[in-house]
Amino acid sequence: MDLGLSDHYAQIVSIQIPEFNNTPYRIKKRKFNEANTQKFHFLLNQVTWQEVYGESEINAKFGAFMDVFLHCYNIAFPIKTVRMRNTIKKQLDYSRN
Repeated sequence: MDLGLSDHYAQIVSIQIPEFNNTPYRIKKRKFNEANTQKFHFLLNQVTWQEVYGESEINAKFGAFMDVFLHCYNIAFPIKTVRMRNTIKKQLDYSRN
C-alpha cells in the first residue's frame, strides 16, 4: 500500500482468528481414582451372589451378575455433571498440534 509519505510501502496483514465461545457447557463423566476403586472392591466383596447362583439358565445368570455388578459400579463411580469452559489458549494450543 502506497502511503505517499515515504519511499517504502506499508504491509497489510490479515489474520483470521477462529470464533471463540466462552459460555460454559456441561459434560457427564465418572471419576476413577484409588478411593473409588477401593469402594468398588469393598462393595463387590459385600455381595453374597445368591441371586446369581440361584438362576439355572445361563442368560438369566449373566443378567443377574450384570445387575449386581453395575449396581456396585454405579455407586462407586457415579456419573457427575461437570461445568467446562472453552478458552482461547486451549483452542490455540490445539491448532498448533
